[in-house]
Amino acid sequence: MKFRTEFSKEMFGGMDYYIFDGGKSRTGIFFHGGALIAPPTPFHLRAADRLASDCHAKIYFPIYPRLPFYNAEKCHGILTDWIKSLPEKEFFFIGDSAGGGLALSLYDCLLKNGDKIPGRIVAFSPWVDVSMTNMDVYFGECSDKLINARAMCAFYPFWKGNFKADNPMCSALNCRSFGETEILIISGGAEALTKDIKRFCARHSEDKIIWLEYGNLQHDFPVFPVKERNDPLMKTVDFLNCGSFDLSGWKKENI
Repeated sequence: MKFRTEFSKEMFGGMDYYIFDGGKSRTGIFFHGGALIAPPTPFHLRAADRLASDCHAKIYFPIYPRLPFYNAEKCHGILTDWIKSLPEKEFFFIGDSAGGGLALSLYDCLLKNGDKIPGRIVAFSPWVDVSMTNMDVYFGECSDKLINARAMCAFYPFWKGNFKADNPMCSALNCRSFGETEILIISGGAEALTKDIKRFCARHSEDKIIWLEYGNLQHDFPVFPVKERNDPLMKTVDFLNCGSFDLSGWKKENI
């Protein structure tokens, strides 16, 4: 597979991670989706490569520990140790689907430990409630061709492990305040997870969050090679480069 950026592979504590080096102007970490169980696809790699190129950024791409062999505690433990080992002091997070939820919950973990935290987070169609207790998600499943809510529900007990259900490391829905960190959420209007994204934003109404919802598009559409992804990816680059959105408090825009 050929990339626009300089590509390399390294390892930390048994965890592989990729580096897409599109420049030194800024640094980011991309957390791929896959319901916390699947490895990254070529679409994820292409998306990370494009964003690294367009942002002139160096983007790390961890192949983070997943189900069925790892749970939330082990995954967060390895990722926090790895992030602490990185030389960069300032960075942003990007994540899609399960990776978007992981990026948000990992922020809470880093903050609690007093570690360095991202200045900005971009989440494409984030899976913010791994417990899947919101029944609206199951009704929304009818219009979403990518989400199998019933199958995803079965993952939660294994991901939660010994944690209590309200632990932020289990689900980003339980996260505390994001402080000065700015967050951009992008999703499609036909997503099964829309109701949970709405719940997440409502719980963090005082935080600097903007949610862009695009028409009748499907879950995780900015990652896939469809023409509709161009606008959200351009907005992502603008957000990461200059933060041109009004982030005085969370708001939603329908596009």
